[in-house]
Amino acid sequence: MLAGEASSRQWLYSFQSTWRMALKLLEFLQVISLDGFSWMSDLAYDLHRRAFRKDGQSESAIWASVARAPPTFKLAGLSGAWAAGGKMRGPALRHDIPANRVVDAAVRGRQDSKPFRMVEVGVFQGNLSRHVWRRAARRPGTFELHLVDHWGAADQPMGARSQAVGTGSDMAGQSNHTSMRSVWRYFGRNGARRVEVPHWLAPSKACAILAAQRFDADVAFHRSSSVGPSRCFQDGSLDLVYIDADHKWWSVLQDLSAWWPKVRPGGLMMGHDFHFNTLMEREELDVGSINDVPIAVAAFFRAPSEVLLHSGFVWSVQKPEASGINASEVALQRQELCDLLRRRLKPHFSFEICDLRM
Repeated sequence: MLAGEASSRQWLYSFQSTWRMALKLLEFLQVISLDGFSWMSDLAYDLHRRAFRKDGQSESAIWASVARAPPTFKLAGLSGAWAAGGKMRGPALRHDIPANRVVDAAVRGRQDSKPFRMVEVGVFQGNLSRHVWRRAARRPGTFELHLVDHWGAADQPMGARSQAVGTGSDMAGQSNHTSMRSVWRYFGRNGARRVEVPHWLAPSKACAILAAQRFDADVAFHRSSSVGPSRCFQDGSLDLVYIDADHKWWSVLQDLSAWWPKVRPGGLMMGHDFHFNTLMEREELDVGSINDVPIAVAAFFRAPSEVLLHSGFVWSVQKPEASGINASEVALQRQELCDLLRRRLKPHFSFEICDLRM
């Protein structure tokens, strides 16, 4: 009888979890189809209008072309993106499944390059990176993990104490040098060879030191902004980039623009919090504001890109194998984004993407 009750309770909880996930996805579709469509399309137009421009077209016709080319969204469960034969597999969508399980499935399913190179942008206490390290990094030299977070003060050495908040969310003040030290100690206790990239030096010097490591460490700590360390990686050199930094639309677009070119053809970009909710991390608003990740992702990627939605509110995009790296187009899109940010938000913020030199 007790076993039956436990089984029934487990089924009910699973049903409730799946239902909540489905409601969040329906909310996303509703926002996109109603209030969010024009906003998303305006952002996409600013980013992609040159790529869609044809001789003789009016600006309204170009806007319409961009607006009609959103990415395809598909539900993928836990690990459906990596099923053989194109078939979906894995459990139903569940809101309570930790994101680290989803990313772990991605790493283990695509760990076909040696070493597997992964960047996590937005680390905090390292819950995801710790999990992935335990599960995927079996031997030294087979897994190269880069952790990017300001941990309270961007471009400062690990021991520097500071009350200053760097770029992105400070997790109610808990993302600081103490949490960074905790992550550092964890990887040391678990056999990782660690290195701290000195971003407090000139960017070129920090990148040169990182390149010189190539690679005597398994885990590299980048105490910096979410955008800055991208300059240290060659285009097409990373197997997986996971975006989970600040969730304001202008921050997410900068992260996508900086890191997407770094993903190799066939590689993956993933991220967290693909849902709408109220975030209390915006100091300029008394009641917080919505999480902009869905809008930013939908605006940045255009067809034929395919966005897969996973359990735990994780999203992923696989770069096509035939996708070449066109440096001029990448730089142009970054310039368009810079112009967009300055036009819409000036003079309230400064934008690192505008000063990024690769």
